[in-house]
Amino acid sequence: MIGYKILTKDGLKGPYQKASLIKAITSAQVPLQARLLDLETGRYLSAAELVGEQVDKPARPDKPKT
Repeated sequence: MIGYKILTKDGLKGPYQKASLIKAITSAQVPLQARLLDLETGRYLSAAELVGEQVDKPARPDKPKT
């Protein structure tokens, strides 16, 4: 079964099956911001995309008015 690898600062870790990753993401063992490599398509996606969540983006500070 083709799965996913997790991109870490030390490189790619895995492979992991989709069900195992979903369980780890929903139990907060893997952050929603984690980048995953789909081994079937070669495409990167976020852990949030895998579980159908959205990550809140930090608010941008207002630009000073000149």
